[in-house]
Amino acid sequence: MKYTLNEINVSFLYEENEEKVFIDSPFQDKDEVKSWGARWSPDDKSWWLQKDVFEYLFFWFEPLYGYIEDYPPPKVFKEKTFAHTQCPLVFQLQENELGFDELIAVVAPFRFKDDLKSNGFQWNPAAKKWYSTEPEDVLLAMEDVLFEVPRHAEPEEKSEDEDEEFSLFLDEVDDDTQEKVEKALSLLKKGIELYSFQRESVEYLLKHDYVLLTEQMGCIAGDMEVTILRAGCSRKMTIQKFFDKHVGNRGCWVKEIDSNIRCFVDGTFRSKKVKDVWFSGIKECVELSFAGTEKKLVCTPEHKVLTKDGWCRADECLNKEVVSNGTEVCKCVSIKNVGKKETYDVSVPEALNFLANGFVVHNSGKSLMCISGMLPHIDEGVFIICPAFLKYNWKNEILKFTNIPEEQIHLCKNKKDADKYKKGEHKILIANYEMVRSGVFNECFGDFQTIICDEFHKCCNPTAQITETLSFLTLKYRPARFWGATGTPVQNRVPELYSLLSFMSVCPSKKNGINTKEIFHSFNKFCSYF
Repeated sequence: MKYTLNEINVSFLYEENEEKVFIDSPFQDKDEVKSWGARWSPDDKSWWLQKDVFEYLFFWFEPLYGYIEDYPPPKVFKEKTFAHTQCPLVFQLQENELGFDELIAVVAPFRFKDDLKSNGFQWNPAAKKWYSTEPEDVLLAMEDVLFEVPRHAEPEEKSEDEDEEFSLFLDEVDDDTQEKVEKALSLLKKGIELYSFQRESVEYLLKHDYVLLTEQMGCIAGDMEVTILRAGCSRKMTIQKFFDKHVGNRGCWVKEIDSNIRCFVDGTFRSKKVKDVWFSGIKECVELSFAGTEKKLVCTPEHKVLTKDGWCRADECLNKEVVSNGTEVCKCVSIKNVGKKETYDVSVPEALNFLANGFVVHNSGKSLMCISGMLPHIDEGVFIICPAFLKYNWKNEILKFTNIPEEQIHLCKNKKDADKYKKGEHKILIANYEMVRSGVFNECFGDFQTIICDEFHKCCNPTAQITETLSFLTLKYRPARFWGATGTPVQNRVPELYSLLSFMSVCPSKKNGINTKEIFHSFNKFCSYF
């Protein structure tokens, strides 16, 4: 059985009848592998771990690196097991021959012996293990760096009634929430309509107070062609090349000149400004083939494609007529999996779609959802925190979609503008993360009952200054609503998600649903400041 870590290119070959677990890793990761207590086998020319050591370290690897294959883990622990958050140390609470509890270091590489001694551990020559006869004192002293490993048991079969009840809990919208939604949508300008998935998000925002809004974002394969209009010149290129030109370091385009992409707006094809383009990772993709054309569309299965009947998931477009640039519609005649490919996505706020290989594909519109959700609470004050380059985009979208007068929106260009904010006169304050980090809004943060953080993954690092500042202000003033919007809640490592979820646990009314600390066993490990 093969286990592969997400974050580093390391795999483990685990066989039940073997005593050793061999490690397949590149040379540059040898120091990382050695730190786990692995040994080098000259005969096999490979690093290896004792089988029981690997089974214990499995749970230490999981929150730090993640898995992409063959989960759940190979062993279920009966005893209470604790793993160190920063180094490969694993402890178990066991009963000795006299009936007393002992804390056994079941995994402890030799280089940590001094650390174990300093925490009261003693060496047992017979068992060749470090142990402590005062487990409560040790666990209390190391509580900041230990987390309890979850006991993975066989999943119990759920009855149909339980599944139905859980589904109702997620999907049910009460009359009060429905009334709030209708009121919120009525405050938008005439002619502004939300897609069904956007409406569902608004319903959730109005039903819950603290929300991490992470719309599932489909992605387009890098070899799909897009049409870019720039400096009066139209050119066709792959989305991968567009990404390289847009954000590359060498030979990239001048940022001061806007890039526009071909979109479908009000029944016609137009060019609209690109806000951003990014690499979404290597993902499983499907290929859509169409009648009457050799062009194909390759994207992730969940990506929305515009059909004659409305937006539809790519993997559900079979026999549906998809809107195309070349002809009015093209019938999708086949869908097949094409494996993993490099994927990209483009943000076009003015259109929420763009053309890829001549077909209209959707682009997430989280800002419109947040704007719709905040309208019923506008008199209580709204503070929008976003990256600097998005401040004017937020202001323009509020003016575009709502009837809020411009004089009620205060956009802070710099720190000096923070002093110009007036509580009674301005209902909406827009500022970037760096200004919040500087502390210029520490006094007036309590004036706002709705906090909206766009590109919320800026707070994925729990020790970063912006995360600590924002968490401090949220804990101090406890606004009625806190919405974090991001399309990439996990950019590099799984623990980043815990940092974002920490903010959801501050909710004063507890209307955000289940306590996140009860869902994730390792929550406290990464979110100690909550």
